[in-house]
Amino acid sequence: MRFEAVICAAGGGTRMGKNKALCQLSSDETFLSSIVSSIRSISHDAPIAVVIGAQAEEVKSIHRSLCDDPNLFWVENLSWQSTHMLDSLMLGLYALPRHCIALHWPVDCIGIAPADIARLI
Repeated sequence: MRFEAVICAAGGGTRMGKNKALCQLSSDETFLSSIVSSIRSISHDAPIAVVIGAQAEEVKSIHRSLCDDPNLFWVENLSWQSTHMLDSLMLGLYALPRHCIALHWPVDCIGIAPADIARLI
C-alpha cells in the first residue's frame, strides 16, 4: 500500500535539554535519520515531510545526506515556539502530494520496527 509520512521534529526539546532531531543513537545515526531509515526500509520512494523549527539550519546541515532524497521535503515551522505538534503535522500534510494514507511519526518515537509500521499501514 502506498503511503506518505510526516516526521514532526520542530520542537526545541526543552524538557529533554536538547533538540530531539539532533540526538545521537550512535556515531552516525540520529533520532531523525533512524526514523527516515525505517520508513525507507518499507518504501524507497514514499514522500516524507520532515517538519523542523528549532535549530532548523543545524538539523538540515547534520542531515545533509537526507537532502539527496528526492522524496524528502524539509518543511519549516517558523512559529515552532508558539504552536503545537498538531500545527507541525498540518504543515507537513500540506507539503505532501496527498495521494494516500499519511503516517504521523514524532521524532522522539524511535525504535519502532519497520515490520510494525508496515502492519499499521
